[in-house]
Amino acid sequence: MPKINLPPLEPGRLPPGFWLNLPSLPDEFYKPIGLVVAFWGSLEKDIDDFHLRILQNGLHDRRDRRSLLSGGFEQKFKALRKKVLQHFPVDASSELKSILDEIDKIKTQRDIIVHGHFQIRTISNDKFLIFAMGYRRHEAVEIEITADGLSQLYHELAILRGKLHGVCDPQMVPSNLSVATRLWVQNFLGGPMIETIPL
Repeated sequence: MPKINLPPLEPGRLPPGFWLNLPSLPDEFYKPIGLVVAFWGSLEKDIDDFHLRILQNGLHDRRDRRSLLSGGFEQKFKALRKKVLQHFPVDASSELKSILDEIDKIKTQRDIIVHGHFQIRTISNDKFLIFAMGYRRHEAVEIEITADGLSQLYHELAILRGKLHGVCDPQMVPSNLSVATRLWVQNFLGGPMIETIPL
């Protein structure tokens, strides 16, 4: 990968107040924040691939193609949930709905951490709390974060990826599905991925 040389941030060249609202988090926060971002990116790619498989199998309409081509995550996620409930066997759709519900629940926390801002509140000379703050569906949301909590979050994302693969790829992770359902899902999702979307 080519190295990109970026000019250093020189204090004299930055706009006034540039550093004013950038709280310096303790070092142990940065790695788990990065891992939350990385694991979410992988999970989102898995969801896009799953959606593409559904489109490849003819379970699509014009709106579905549009949502996958240009829609945001919320739009793709909603379309995927609808298709799973409509077309998958009951036990597979039930398990997938449970996984998608968990993803939706964890997304709020992830969004606030990744797209929000941080605030450090001093409790006493040697104690402080750190909050991630942002908005979810036009409502202000504030969550207290810790390095351990962030580590737990990226572990939960990794587990959700495993669960999703367990339904989509029976060779990867054991699942609660019946053999017949697992074979149906494997057959439905079988074959090599293609790079183009059926139009």
